[in-house]
Amino acid sequence: MAEEIVKVITIDTRKSERSIKDLKDDIKALKKELENTTIGSKDFDLKLTQLGKLQKEYKAINEEIVASSKPVQKQMFELARFGENLAKSYSAINAAMGLLSDGNEDVQIALAKTAR
Repeated sequence: MAEEIVKVITIDTRKSERSIKDLKDDIKALKKELENTTIGSKDFDLKLTQLGKLQKEYKAINEEIVASSKPVQKQMFELARFGENLAKSYSAINAAMGLLSDGNEDVQIALAKTAR
């Protein structure tokens, strides 16, 4: 009786310079490099600055993903609410028909067909 509705969101990353996974991998690699670099050296400062930029870029991408998914979440909530109201209406109509149709065979046959 219940119907499952699925909405698929496809993100085209062909035009992007690198994927989110690449960005995460770069951040992880820089953190490892920092562990093996002398604190206070120019190399350490350079890598630390680069790490900060990558983390800022990663955070901005995540915020953009969250912001772009909010309209879809709202639509899915509204669709679920519509389905819930539809099911409640069907139950109410079915109950009313059952109460009013005790002696009417045609209504009982119609109810049996809709219950399948």
